[in-house]
Amino acid sequence: DPDHQETKRFVREQNKLTTKYIRRNRDYASIRKSYGIIDKYGDYYYQFRGSLFQDQSILYRQKSLRDFGGKEAEVFIDPNQFSTDGTVALSFVQFSPDFKWCAYGFSKGGSDWVRIKIKNVATKEDLGEELIKVKFSSLAWNKNSEGFFYAFYDEYEGQAQGTDTLVALNQKLYYHRVNTSQEDDQKIFGFPEHPRWLVGSIHISNDGKTIHLFPSEGTSKSMWLVAEFDPNFSRETKFEFNWIVDRFESLYEYLGDDDDCFYIRTDNQAENFRVVCVDRSCPCEKSWQDVLANSDEYVLRDAVIVNQRYLVALYLIDVVDSMKVFNLSTGRFLYEIHTPIGSIAISSNPYRKSSEFFYKFVTFDKPGIIYRHNLAKSTKSKNLKRDGRRPTWLTAYGGFGISIVPHFSTMALFFAKHLDGVFAVANIRGGGEYGEEWHREGMLLNKQNVFDDFASAAKWLINKRYTSRSKLTIEGGSNGGLLMGASCNQRPDLFGTAIAKVGLMCLQECRFSVIVMMIDKLVHTIR
Repeated sequence: DPDHQETKRFVREQNKLTTKYIRRNRDYASIRKSYGIIDKYGDYYYQFRGSLFQDQSILYRQKSLRDFGGKEAEVFIDPNQFSTDGTVALSFVQFSPDFKWCAYGFSKGGSDWVRIKIKNVATKEDLGEELIKVKFSSLAWNKNSEGFFYAFYDEYEGQAQGTDTLVALNQKLYYHRVNTSQEDDQKIFGFPEHPRWLVGSIHISNDGKTIHLFPSEGTSKSMWLVAEFDPNFSRETKFEFNWIVDRFESLYEYLGDDDDCFYIRTDNQAENFRVVCVDRSCPCEKSWQDVLANSDEYVLRDAVIVNQRYLVALYLIDVVDSMKVFNLSTGRFLYEIHTPIGSIAISSNPYRKSSEFFYKFVTFDKPGIIYRHNLAKSTKSKNLKRDGRRPTWLTAYGGFGISIVPHFSTMALFFAKHLDGVFAVANIRGGGEYGEEWHREGMLLNKQNVFDDFASAAKWLINKRYTSRSKLTIEGGSNGGLLMGASCNQRPDLFGTAIAKVGLMCLQECRFSVIVMMIDKLVHTIR
């Protein structure tokens, strides 16, 4: 019970003890600041920046990239002002097509429940309305910038703050008009016969006349339906949705559109994903054409349309990101953007009209280098002694097709630099590093493979004398926390310490919270 006084006292004492221990370290204040990816909306470039002394990263903006982050930068949204204890975080920001408004969501204490406010971009002042009972929702602005579509649990009777255990049902698509109360919001669509279905991601076409929904039931697969509408629709307007895909068999990600096609990234008939062109006039699956075909060798991890002419594809090749540029209309390969070994995040700006885009490169010893690319212009440590004496931190996830790629971690860098430690990531089955087959080999009746792979990684580190059993710490969160629990039970002989963060431990009681959404992957593990 998170509201019980004994629970609160326990958390306070744990935080007090941890803070006291950490602050005794002389390097505590020297941990570097963090910087998010840059993107441009309207006249401003925006970027999140954080530091050790802030609970939440702050969203800054400025009109020029010259001396970025210097005197010209101004605070746009500071989540640290949302609460006195720093536990309210910014969930998302979404600008209107005319860049006059910014809708932003925020949540308290890590809850999935989100509240939405609207900010005047010019004055940075919030409007009066606040939307509640929002969860697992994306947001899509109308072309006329007068309102947006979002997912709303209008029937939910709980607190909608993350402290209750009620299961939210009957999510619906709603439309909110700027400068009106949520009570006046217009119900657009729902799934009354399927109360557990989610509305899924919401997208509006470039001409503003088509809305796309990708409903889901859990975390695995989605469907696809569309409706044509007039952006200036009235409160009496009834939306007529039509199915393009009416079964939960594949994943669909909307990339964008042009006059003739919708562009979709999908694993439909493509275990490692492909990009297809879907004819607006004949969207049936048989007529879909490949823009980027499925590859048997590497995974298409992401794709972004730039300037309606280019398709930037992010491939995962042996757990290393590779970025390639293609012609959008023909799928012809143009060139590769070469980067060092690491992982890449590409900014996903739905209003990108220019030929420039930003991406962030991250690896174990670099917290993030942000690059601007204009399409129109288009090792191991030598002093590492393997004597079995080094403290080693081994982490993994192993689930839901999620690829664990190189990423910057202040804790990992601190551990390696100041504690003379070794940081290791085990890319095990259940993830998406080698495509859908790799994922399936670690789910349901194959879940034991995840635990065995992780144990093999631990044994390898010990056998190669990077570390020893007493010096090895294993760590994981969420599904990785479940992995830690299984490792403690099955192979306690392989490590000295285990850190299980928000693990899914009590799998027999699978009726509550996020476990309901994950049950399709865990049910055989429970049995």
